[in-house]
Amino acid sequence: MLKLLKDVEAAPVFQRLAVIKSALIRYHTELQEKSGVYSNVRLSSG
Repeated sequence: MLKLLKDVEAAPVFQRLAVIKSALIRYHTELQEKSGVYSNVRLSSG
């Protein structure tokens, strides 16, 4: 979390949201890999 804050502060103002978004995507991917649960997998119904 501290690294994220430092990265956000170091980024230019207009790129800060992109820094946060990429960090959240990485965090979400790591959680999926650790848990083995992939929430974005969808099965077709029918």
